[in-house]
Amino acid sequence: MTYEIDQHPEPPVPGQRLVTDIRELVAAARTQVVCTVNSSMVQTYWHIGRLIVEDEQQGSARARLRQAAAQAPVRRADRGVWPRL
Repeated sequence: MTYEIDQHPEPPVPGQRLVTDIRELVAAARTQVVCTVNSSMVQTYWHIGRLIVEDEQQGSARARLRQAAAQAPVRRADRGVWPRL
């Protein structure tokens, strides 16, 4: 197997490194924007779902139980995991 070695490499195009750096910067910014927007959408949809559930359960026995459970003191079974509570 033989490899040809380019004896006369092409001279670099003026400003090519600058263009490459700018492209990489824009690509990284786009990726960051996509991640940020996705996170915001997930949070928004979660809050929308929470609002719908709270509206549907308003005054129901299940909603009262959920609210009481959230305000209840720590049970003894949990004290083994968090002894100071």
